[in-house]
Amino acid sequence: MKGYLIRLLSVLLVLGCVLVSIPEHGDATCLYGIYNNGAYGLTIDINSAPYTTFAGYSYGQYAYTGSGCAWFASARVRQLTGKGSTIWAGSAWYNSRGASLGFSTGTTFSTTSRALACYANHVTVVEGLDSNGNVIISEGGYNSSGYANYGYCRIATMSRSTLESSRGGSFLGYVYLGVSMINTTPTPVTVTYSDDTEDQPRKTIGTTTATMAATIHVSGASINDVNPVGFSLYNANGTLLKSKTEKPTPKNGVINAWYTIGSGQEIDYALTSGTTYLYRFQATVNGTTYYGDYKRFTTNPIYVTSVGLSPSTLTLNVGGSSTVTANVSPSNASIKAVNWSSSNEDVATVVNGRVTAVSPGTATIRATASDGSGKYGTCAVTVNPILVTSVSLSSSSLNLTVGGSSSTLTATVLPSDATNKTLTWTSSDSTVATVSNGTVYPKKAGTTTITASATDGSGKKATCTVNVYELTLNAESITLADSGIGSTFQLEVVVNPSNTSFNITYFSSNTQVASVSSTGLITAASQGTTTIYATVPNIVQIPVSVTVTDMGLITLPASLESVEDEAFRGNTMKRVVIPNGVKRIGSYAFADNTSLLYVVIPSSVSEISFTAFSGSPNVCILCPENSYAALWAEHEDIEYSIIEN
Repeated sequence: MKGYLIRLLSVLLVLGCVLVSIPEHGDATCLYGIYNNGAYGLTIDINSAPYTTFAGYSYGQYAYTGSGCAWFASARVRQLTGKGSTIWAGSAWYNSRGASLGFSTGTTFSTTSRALACYANHVTVVEGLDSNGNVIISEGGYNSSGYANYGYCRIATMSRSTLESSRGGSFLGYVYLGVSMINTTPTPVTVTYSDDTEDQPRKTIGTTTATMAATIHVSGASINDVNPVGFSLYNANGTLLKSKTEKPTPKNGVINAWYTIGSGQEIDYALTSGTTYLYRFQATVNGTTYYGDYKRFTTNPIYVTSVGLSPSTLTLNVGGSSTVTANVSPSNASIKAVNWSSSNEDVATVVNGRVTAVSPGTATIRATASDGSGKYGTCAVTVNPILVTSVSLSSSSLNLTVGGSSSTLTATVLPSDATNKTLTWTSSDSTVATVSNGTVYPKKAGTTTITASATDGSGKKATCTVNVYELTLNAESITLADSGIGSTFQLEVVVNPSNTSFNITYFSSNTQVASVSSTGLITAASQGTTTIYATVPNIVQIPVSVTVTDMGLITLPASLESVEDEAFRGNTMKRVVIPNGVKRIGSYAFADNTSLLYVVIPSSVSEISFTAFSGSPNVCILCPENSYAALWAEHEDIEYSIIEN
């Protein structure tokens, strides 16, 4: 069974290239031999060995028939390489038989080695490349009408894409035979061009005409095979403007060609001065046209003779702009463009004739011809500043005091883009007040005018009236002696000049010694020294020293926690300070003392007998606000005064 399968497989591999029904026997030879024999330098005699020899091998019965592709390819491999003595179909060659004979396989077309192009049901011999790059092939089994007398064999060409298409089932790949290909590429024709000719100098160029010349050399063909030659003119962007061809007259193995371009010339095209053009020569050899490289020439320009600017003078304000026009002569100058520049770009700039003022000053605008003539024109530019239109101050009047704080005036200058916004500050009476950068410093009582003036010459200014007052107290120092409970002194503030009033507040640095009311009334509290301040908020603060002398003051011991019942009844003490920490004042503790002026009761006291001060009619309770003692005194209708705890 195994041997049967192997034999069956061999049969199928050979039958893989069958394109039509298989006859019982093929012809021993064919009438005419292979079709197109001798083409492309390729000659194959299929009526002799090895083709006739392989016709006698197994499956040789398909030789010279429409199914003879495997027979032909196998015999051709034997003829080219000397290898092989068996007929194999294309799939067998590609899958295993090529390798068994030492051939390599692959799917890449080789431009050097002959090969078998293998398909699922066909096989073709790749012989070489023709001059157009097409593939030269030979093959058998080409079952097409009219090929019977050629043994269904042919020599032909096809494109590589056609070769690798599904010509007989899917394309599998190549078996490389290691035999050089046929190369039918002819000797290439080369045409070269040079700028000089034997009879004509190098190219000549004018303003509206030009002559271009070239010597044409040909290799790979006869100079007599050249016809025609020609010349093409293009603009700088490569657009064809004019062309001409003519029959050449070779001389000494070359062709000398020259053409004059211009209105009414051989190349009848009106050239423009100062303009760049492209050109190239061409020659046709045996029907194929060979072009020279693109080359360029530029006609000579008509130079500028003068440049004038309009206007020739210009006055602008900062930020302003205006256009200056350049008038170029002659009107037919080849290049009329100009390059713009400013002698001082800090003052004025220019772009394509548009002048913009930057800052006050002068500058010269120049337009220089760009054709290299060196001609230019100028415009003198004067830039004026943006003047101040108004100055205003944050206050039109100020009230200051001698010894008090300074005050700063803020100035607003318009317009916001004024060139020079600097101000000068002055005082009409610097003995009354001075000013520096808007800050006013009071010196003595009086009135002065502060002025902020623009420095740009606009004459704009603003003023502020400043009144300086001197505030003094009616006493430089105060001594309160033993003159009874709540000894007082009325503090008064004297204003000079007296044509205004100030909101004055008072406070004491030590209310345990003396306190002061909102109206300036100083009340003695205990022996010691304190400072009373009369203050005009944010303006001035005036101090006065207050001394309270010995006032018969008794300070109870700090360790005391309670003033017991009748502790000081009938005593002649005048002033008593109860220490913080005492919680209770007992019955009749300070009773029956007509000399008692005040008792300082701290916030720690939370119990006072209603008889504690019976028979002491002159007593005043000094206590913290909202303390138990304050509530108790108000309830018992006993005089009291609020002090700090």
